[in-house]
Amino acid sequence: MRRLIMITVLLLHIVSPLAAKDITLDDCQTWSRQVYPILRSQELYRQIYTKSRDLIHYKKYPSIALNSEVKYLSDVPHLDISTASFTFPELTKEQYSLFVEMHQSLYDGGIKEIQQDMLLLNDSISQLTIEMELVKLEEQIELLYCQILLSQQKCALFQQQYHTLMTILKEVNTCVAQGKALRFQKHEIEVQLLVCSQERDKYQDEYHSLCRVLSVLCGNKISLEEDHFIYPSIELCSSHSIPNDILFLRLQQDQYNFQNKLVRRQLVPKINIWGKAGYGKPGLNFMDNSATPYYAVGLALVWKPFDWNNNERKRMINRLNVSLYEARIDQKKQIREAHEVELLGNINSIKKQIIKDNKIISLREKIAVDLKKQWLLRTIPFSIYIDGMNNVTDAKIHKELHLIQKIEATLKYNRFLKQS
Repeated sequence: MRRLIMITVLLLHIVSPLAAKDITLDDCQTWSRQVYPILRSQELYRQIYTKSRDLIHYKKYPSIALNSEVKYLSDVPHLDISTASFTFPELTKEQYSLFVEMHQSLYDGGIKEIQQDMLLLNDSISQLTIEMELVKLEEQIELLYCQILLSQQKCALFQQQYHTLMTILKEVNTCVAQGKALRFQKHEIEVQLLVCSQERDKYQDEYHSLCRVLSVLCGNKISLEEDHFIYPSIELCSSHSIPNDILFLRLQQDQYNFQNKLVRRQLVPKINIWGKAGYGKPGLNFMDNSATPYYAVGLALVWKPFDWNNNERKRMINRLNVSLYEARIDQKKQIREAHEVELLGNINSIKKQIIKDNKIISLREKIAVDLKKQWLLRTIPFSIYIDGMNNVTDAKIHKELHLIQKIEATLKYNRFLKQS
């Protein structure tokens, strides 16, 4: 007995991993995001932003450079004057110099602050671009998932019809053996079995093909034979948020606003301090040909108060671009408002179709039951009864199609409202 229990437990451990598992739309969305290559760009963009921010930050520190010069001059300043007691020394034409230069910005007109804000804005645009790519991936996953659900349900319906025909075939075989039915009636059922299995195999191949595509996008985490896809339970959203496409236009518009500020700051005076120290032959004293140390420090003011009004023209171009993007945003809002009305109308239309599908299926099933009774009484040919069964299957397929269309339309509407 103990050995039997141990064998049973071992078999359960072996079989349980192979048991079919239910897969939801949320599972597929999570798996696809985990393996989507574009996500690697997210971290790369973040590193680019960090390095660029440090680059701007370190501009406030002085820049130091070590320089050296060796030059030969064809002529040098000199005075052809001499007296008995004094002669002006002649400068050497070969000159050498080794010096260190330092430059430090004391005030840049606020340009660094604007550059930091622009850098943060560009990073936001990069991250939003990735998010928009992920939305496209979600749309692709949702479409594949709905197609798989439809193929899965079609396979199940034709499999159910196949089992029904097999049961009828057994009854007809018994009747043929007893002489109560003709052999051609058996052949009619066998033909319908082949047609039914043909349709079932067609949708099964379609199901497997779609599953392979979805599995690739989800990192090969889907089994063709063992997994079962669940209908998602979703409701219409009511909360609106800023859509990604409008947010993207807003960020591009802000780029021109920042460029406008940057151009304006170019009119502000800049103050720099500089220093220079080293050895030179000659040094600062050109009357001394020996190598001597020297240094120099200074304060520089850079200001361009007049540039033929080019600064104002640049700002006007930026303001025009801002207005251009404002017009694009208004156009996008108008298109989205019309599209929202279209989506809601489509959802309401599908709901009405589903209500009618239920009534049609109920009537088709009643007709099929009556036709079966008439066929058993041999008052109608088997082909009429088969037509009745096919009508029931077609009605159920139409209902499943409308149910999945409703799911797809609801997902599209919810994504339309929540894109940011």
